[in-house]
Order: sequence, then structure tokens, then C-alpha cells
Amino acid sequence: MLYFENGFLEPTSEYSVIIPIINNDYFLFEMRSKNLKIQPYEASFPGGKIEDNEEPLKAAIREFYEELGVKPKKIYGKIKSLITPFNMVIHPYIAELEETNFTINKNEVEYVFKVPIDFFKTPKFTYNVDVEIKTPQNFPYHLIPNGKNYNWRKGKYKILFYEYKNTIIWGITARLAYEAYLRIKRR
Repeated sequence: MLYFENGFLEPTSEYSVIIPIINNDYFLFEMRSKNLKIQPYEASFPGGKIEDNEEPLKAAIREFYEELGVKPKKIYGKIKSLITPFNMVIHPYIAELEETNFTINKNEVEYVFKVPIDFFKTPKFTYNVDVEIKTPQNFPYHLIPNGKNYNWRKGKYKILFYEYKNTIIWGITARLAYEAYLRIKRR
């Protein structure tokens, strides 16, 4: 069962993440394991795929515990879900975390690190990449107005980059950190 039911979007997968805050000053990140098939050795927030019949917040807490061996102290709330051009929906939650000894799951996480929240005020780079429709050769152009000359809409997908002490934080993780920064600074 897909949780994201607003509108017509039927994503292929949904994920939940927790954006951990330590001492109201830092975000906690993970460096993903080098052995993972998807996004090995990239900075990310704790989280993962929502299982069947699981609510996004419960998935976020479960994944957080599986990866770090602790539970968040307090969930502050959810920020807007991020819908990607590749049919993923990400449900992000901001949570308080006590600085503690983690029991890191080495199958998923190499190490954890902190970055000051204010660091995310201004990205090092921001790129808007084009997202456009590419049809297969057998697409039935004869069924639509203007056929092969149909004026498909094009979109933009924002990709942010930050560099903190020689570690690159980019893509979805950077977008989530930036949005969480904005939400926290508005409190």
C-alpha cells in the first residue's frame, strides 16, 4: 500500500528520513557504507524505504534505530514531502537527538558526523537541471495533437551542493538539510 495518496501520483517507492538535531546547533549525518549498491559512501540522513502497511513516521523511527541503535528523543514534526522526478517520495521528519554513543550498523553506515545547522544557509552550488520527456520509438504519436511535434512540458530539478570539511553533501540530502534549516530558522 502506498502512503502518498494526495493526487494522481503513484510512486514506485516511498522513503522516510529523520533529520536529527543535536543541541539545537547541529544536524547529524551518516556516511553511507561503501558496500551499499545504491549511493555508496554518500552523506545522508538516517532513513529508508517504507514497508507495506507502515506509516512514514514509524518507518523513519524504525530505520533510524536500525542504522544508529538509538531512538530520537523528540520528533518536532514533518517538513514537506519531496517528490523526485524518478518516482520517489521522501517523507522527512525533524527530530531531537541526544549526543550519545551510537551502535552503528556497519552494513549500512560507515560513520556519523555533525554539521552546524547554520552552515546550510547558503549552498556552495545550486544547479537546475532539465527534466524532460523521452518517448520510446513506438510511442503512438498519431493519437495526440501535433503528433511528433507535441509541445511536451519541461521541468527543472534543483540540485544543491555543500562542502563541509572535504565532505560533499549534495542532492536530496542537501535539499532536505536546506529545507530543515529554513524551517528551524522560522521557529
